[in-house]
Amino acid sequence: MNLHHERYEAVSYAWGQPEFSKALFCDGSACMNITPPVDLFLRYLRKQYTKRALWIDSVSINQSDEKEKSIQVLNMGGIFCHSRKVHIWLGESSQHTSTFFMALEALERYGMDKSMKQYILNGSAHTAIVSETGRLLSVPWFERRWILQEVALGHDIIIHCGQLKMKWTIFGAGLNHIKDLSLDPQKRGVLG
Repeated sequence: MNLHHERYEAVSYAWGQPEFSKALFCDGSACMNITPPVDLFLRYLRKQYTKRALWIDSVSINQSDEKEKSIQVLNMGGIFCHSRKVHIWLGESSQHTSTFFMALEALERYGMDKSMKQYILNGSAHTAIVSETGRLLSVPWFERRWILQEVALGHDIIIHCGQLKMKWTIFGAGLNHIKDLSLDPQKRGVLG
């Protein structure tokens, strides 16, 4: 894939164990093995009737070629900068993810007015928001060093959590609102 001429989407995720135990099928036959996180994410991301060019490091870089890996690591900034979209995979959703995402979208749409503050602090969503804030910010993706450049250089960034997805800008702005509320001293430390 020529990264300067082709339209592709980059994927940002946490590798987990470098265990290539799942088969990736291309045109009906197995063409290579992939890691379980990549397998799971591709199942959520794929579109049945639409072709899509994805750049996924564990697939796009020959993992048995140290020279190629070294060259590609130096080119990561360019890879994310030239992608038309970045997908961030945080893993499966939990029972609270949907409520949490809806709260972040409502914060984006309506801002932090008095009724929204009451809803978040005292409403039925409070437990879900507190729980999911801590859970999502504790996933391995947030421990990776590369996320700063992937997010800073990427375009049209989408957070994925199971089947749910949200624009990075809404996710980040919503977390800032929640941080300002100081929902829970423990969670506040996670938020900064």
